[in-house]
Amino acid sequence: MFKKIDARGRHGLMYPGLKGSVEVMIRTAAPLTPVQRRDLLTAGFEAHFASGTVVSGAVPDVSMLPDLAELPFVSHIEVSRDIFPES
Repeated sequence: MFKKIDARGRHGLMYPGLKGSVEVMIRTAAPLTPVQRRDLLTAGFEAHFASGTVVSGAVPDVSMLPDLAELPFVSHIEVSRDIFPES
C-alpha cells in the first residue's frame, strides 16, 4: 500500500509536518469511471481536475493517503510541493 505513495507523502505519514488540506496528484490504471470517482470521494478525496489517467485534488489530511492507496485502481499518489520563486 505505501509503495503507491511518494516519498513526501510517506514522510508526512511517519513524521507529522503536513498540516491541514494536502494537494495530491493521483495516477490511475485507466481513466476513471463514475464508480471510481465515487470511491475517491468516499475515501476523502476532492477532485479538482481529471485528464486521462491523472487526477488532481486534495484530501483534508495526510492521514487519508493510505485510504486512497488501498483503492485497486490507484497506481500512484504524489503529494504536491511548495513552489518558491527563483532569485
